[in-house]
Amino acid sequence: MQGFDPDFGDASANGFFSLVTEVPAGSGFQDVIDLGGLGADQLSLTFAGASWTPANADVGLLTFLDGGLVSWSIAADPADGVSFLVWPDFQIACALNGCSFDYTTPRSPSLGIFEGRLSNTSVSIDPVASTPEPSTLLLCATGMAALLRRRTAHGSI
Repeated sequence: MQGFDPDFGDASANGFFSLVTEVPAGSGFQDVIDLGGLGADQLSLTFAGASWTPANADVGLLTFLDGGLVSWSIAADPADGVSFLVWPDFQIACALNGCSFDYTTPRSPSLGIFEGRLSNTSVSIDPVASTPEPSTLLLCATGMAALLRRRTAHGSI
């Protein structure tokens, strides 16, 4: 990505994030949980003299259409976006029509929020085998045993 401001106008950065989450069947979205984000398990971004990790940034939105990811966002404050009064601050939002990258510099209180350009993005969705949790298996087994016992008590199996 690349910004166009007087302080960091020619700066560039690489970054990534990873989030382990359930992909909804069909369409749907997952939005900021408890105003703190969705809980990225990995996040790394360095830009304009600031470093971002899961300790100070998070995924704020995932939107799925027919099982495919069609939009996402990461930000320093996923619930509130970017504030020109906060340095450092950033938000990246991507959708089918492209991505936007907004960020602040130490001079943002007087010059405003700056917009950068994402030159390359890549999304990978790894299918995960659906394995029932042990408590789910126990609940199903208990239910089946009760059903079997009830049918046996009534003489019909």
